[in-house]
Amino acid sequence: MGETQSSSQSPRELRGKKLYGYAFGNFGLMLASMIAGSYSFIYYTYTINLDPAYSAMGSSISGFTGAIFSIIFGVIIDNKKPGRFGKRRPFILLGLPVWIITIILNWTPPLPPPAETTVIYWPTIAYVWTLGIIRSISGTMIGIAMMSMLPEQSQTLKNRTKVAEVQGILQIVSSVFSIGIPMILQSVIDRDSAKYWESSGPFIISAIIIISSILTAIGTILLIFMFFTVDEKFLKNMEFEKKSVIDTFKQTFVPIKDKNYRKFLGMRVFNSIGGTMIGMMVIPFVTYVLGRGKTISQADFLFLFYPFVSITTKFLWLWIWKKIHKWTGNDIMKTYKRCMTVYVLSAAAEAIFFYVFTFEITLILFFLIYGALLGSMFSMNLFSPPLMNAIIDEGAKKIALKMSKEKNVNYEQVVSQISGSYYGLLNFSFSISGAVTTFFVGLIFSGNEKNYLVINSIFVSMSFFFFLSWILLRTIKIELK
Repeated sequence: MGETQSSSQSPRELRGKKLYGYAFGNFGLMLASMIAGSYSFIYYTYTINLDPAYSAMGSSISGFTGAIFSIIFGVIIDNKKPGRFGKRRPFILLGLPVWIITIILNWTPPLPPPAETTVIYWPTIAYVWTLGIIRSISGTMIGIAMMSMLPEQSQTLKNRTKVAEVQGILQIVSSVFSIGIPMILQSVIDRDSAKYWESSGPFIISAIIIISSILTAIGTILLIFMFFTVDEKFLKNMEFEKKSVIDTFKQTFVPIKDKNYRKFLGMRVFNSIGGTMIGMMVIPFVTYVLGRGKTISQADFLFLFYPFVSITTKFLWLWIWKKIHKWTGNDIMKTYKRCMTVYVLSAAAEAIFFYVFTFEITLILFFLIYGALLGSMFSMNLFSPPLMNAIIDEGAKKIALKMSKEKNVNYEQVVSQISGSYYGLLNFSFSISGAVTTFFVGLIFSGNEKNYLVINSIFVSMSFFFFLSWILLRTIKIELK
């Protein structure tokens, strides 16, 4: 089911300028969004001085908002009749201005809590929560529009794998920026004086505003570049019927009827829970788990060492899994399962850091164990998108076959009408699982900001969710060729 073809033309593929335009658009969205997602919790907890529970609640509310609008935008975009600028592309430009403004304003709360007073300060809380909701809506609109166009733009397994490879490389680069930059900031400040009124606070605020503005500007340019390089001219000749409100509502449940999609959805949700834990806990993990028993200079070096570990191990493991994939005869499912196995084992192995090692051994273990975790996590991006699009293909063919008994309908028309729903529900599940995870981790973290036992326990617990994800992956039965 991986390769598809309409009766009237050869399969479409993203090549050259279109391929890199699409990939860089996704990269542009992630570049600024990931640093906001990975550092906001730490920023508002350790610099702006909000209680971790309220910082986490802000992320959770934003996640719930994104979840709801994922479904809404998925169906709206599916049912939009193609116009002058296409069907899905206009939503990228529509959400872009609001996304730009909210990303930058994220780092500039006008009313931070008064210095050295209670951290439950509602003016700041209201600002953060409101801004997060607006940013989530605009970002979701852009993301769903981009993701849902891929099954139409790329119709062969070979090309989808190539797109996934380019996107995987760019996602690694964006992740290095999103975590590496905060790590470098943490290494050059006095971490015991990081509140906004203390010695290191103003530096953190100024630095993160400048860095975020630069990354947002780059992301904006890349999104605009994508808009003009990827076209949707092929949709002009397709027939689109206007649906009633009831039929449109029913469309949101179409993916749920797909057995393979339900399993894929569960697998990705469990991965999302574990990934959220990594994003929230990595800086406290380096500070209070790895840095435990280390000198100040050694602790500072750990923060500088992290970007090196991040970029080298991600590219190293990406190369390893590409080689393994080739040795399996390009069997996506077989390689995906092996990659997930390493993912589970490396997550569980983080338990070794409950014990304090010498500085040199800590560096080696961190590189090997955490590096395998990061590398496998990002390498899964080679296999997940092609699998998702193959599931959409299979679902569309079943629907087209069923509908053809009543009226003339072709496969491509069905893909155009359901891909937004499939990706919308996927993003809905990501957002919900991330929001719930953030909320509960924030509650556990509140009052335990420096407790290495709690921090590492949260970190290790992600292996349980990765294990559940691994089980579900093994139950998916689909032909990929």
